[in-house]
Amino acid sequence: MIRQLGLPTWFGSLSSADTNWKDLLRILGKLNDGKEYTDNELEEMDWNQKSKLVQKDPVTCSRYFDYRVQQFINLVLKSDHDPIGKLTDFFYRVEFQQRGSPHIHILIWIENAPVYESDSNEDVVAFIDKYVSCSLSENDTSLVNLQVHKHSKNMQKKRSPNLSFWFPPSTYESNSNFRAFERK
Repeated sequence: MIRQLGLPTWFGSLSSADTNWKDLLRILGKLNDGKEYTDNELEEMDWNQKSKLVQKDPVTCSRYFDYRVQQFINLVLKSDHDPIGKLTDFFYRVEFQQRGSPHIHILIWIENAPVYESDSNEDVVAFIDKYVSCSLSENDTSLVNLQVHKHSKNMQKKRSPNLSFWFPPSTYESNSNFRAFERK
C-alpha cells in the first residue's frame, strides 16, 4: 500500500471499551444469562462482573467491536464533513492482547495532504493545525475525565523515564500548537 499510496497521513488506534458499553453488556446478559439488565443494574456491576460477562462470549464481543469500527469508519471518517481531511484510503489491523479485548491500528490516507520531509514544514504544520488541537475544557469536567487517561508503569518499558516506547521522536516548533519534542 505504501508503495502505491505513499506514506499515510494519519495513524490511529481504537480500543474496545467492552466493559463500558452498556448496549453490549445488555446483549451479553440476554444471550448468556437470559437476563435483560437495566441501566441501574449495569451501573451497579463492578468491573469483575462486567468482565465475566465479556469473557463468556468473546465472539459476540469481537463482532460488536467490528460493528463499532465499521460505524466509525462509515459515519466519521467517510462522512461529507471530512473531520480529518478527505479520505482516499485506509488500512487497519485488528489485534487481541492480554485480556483478550480487540483493538485496531489504522493507517489513513488523505487527499492532497502534505508529506512530511517532502513538503515545507509550514504546509505540514498548517495541515495538522487545521485538524488537530489540544485543549481541556474547564466547563465540562465529565468530558475531561473521559479524555484524560492514566498509563501503567509498563508504558515505560524500562527504556527512559521521559518516553513511552521511545516516542515521541524529535520534531520542530511552529508558531501554532506544535512544540518541540526532543529525546533525552
